[in-house]
Amino acid sequence: MRDLRKTGGWPVAFAPARNTSGTTTSSRAAAGRPPTAVRPVSRGRLAGFRVAAILTGLLLLLAGAPALLAPWWLPADTGDAHAEAHRWFITVSGTADTIGAIALLVLAFRPALVLLAVETLVAVVLAALINMPVDPWFGVIVLIMTPMLVLYPHWPRVRDVRTWWATPIKPPLLLGLASTTVLVGIGTVAIARQFTAEDSAAAANWWSDYAEHLVLLGVVLLFAATRLPGWRVLAAAASAGWIYLGLTATLLLPNQTASWGTPYGLFGVLLGAATATTLSSKDNEPRTRQCS
Repeated sequence: MRDLRKTGGWPVAFAPARNTSGTTTSSRAAAGRPPTAVRPVSRGRLAGFRVAAILTGLLLLLAGAPALLAPWWLPADTGDAHAEAHRWFITVSGTADTIGAIALLVLAFRPALVLLAVETLVAVVLAALINMPVDPWFGVIVLIMTPMLVLYPHWPRVRDVRTWWATPIKPPLLLGLASTTVLVGIGTVAIARQFTAEDSAAAANWWSDYAEHLVLLGVVLLFAATRLPGWRVLAAAASAGWIYLGLTATLLLPNQTASWGTPYGLFGVLLGAATATTLSSKDNEPRTRQCS
C-alpha cells in the first residue's frame, strides 16, 4: 500500500515517471520510448471482472478438485462409461484445472497481477484449439470463460510481454522449456491417437483432453520463470501439481493407460521439488511490485 501512495494509486511498474520540471511523463517516455497512455480503470468494470473471475474460478475449482481424488474415488459426473480405466486421465485433468482455478481466484483479488491474466488467456486459447476440433461442445466452456477475459481491465499493460523473460529465474525456465518440449511431443501423439485410435479413451475424448492439460503443466512453469509479480503463485501450484502427479503415477496408477509409470513419475516428483526450491530464494524477488 505504501507504493500506491507514492505513485498516486498506480502499481510501481506502471506509475508515471516524474521529470525535473515537476510534471509527469510515462515511464516509457522516460526510457526514451514513445509514451503509452494510461487510462484509469473503471470501478464498474473492475467490479464486474472480480465477480466474473470468482464465479469462473469457483466453477473451475468445483470441476478440478473432485477429479484430484480419482486415484481413490471417481467423481460421479465424469460422463465416461469406462471411468475406472481412465483414472489417470481424470487425475491429470483435475490437477491442471485446479492450478488454473488457483491462478484465477488469486487474480480476482489481485487483478494487477497481469502475469496470471496472460497465463489464463493462454490456457483458454490452447484448450480451445486442442479440444474444439474434437468436441465442438467445448465452445460452451470457452463462452463461460469469455466474460472474465473481456472484463479484465489491465490488458493494455501486456504490451511489453516480449520483455518478460529478459531476466528469468533459470531453474523454472530450463525445466519449463524441457518439460514443455517433451509434453508437446507427447501431446501431439495423444492428439493423433484421438483421431486414429478406437479405444475407450478416444471414445470419451480423453486423448485430446490429456494433450491440453499436459502442455499446460509445462507452460505454467514458463510463466513462473518470468519473475514478475504473481510468479510464486504459479510456481507453487505447478510444483504441487508435478509432485502430486509424480507420486500418483509412481505409487497409485503406474499401469493405467498413458500413466507416466514409476520412472517418469519419479522425474515428475523431482521436477516439482526443484521448482519448489526457487520459492524461498531471496534472489528471486519479483522485478517489480504490483498491488490491486
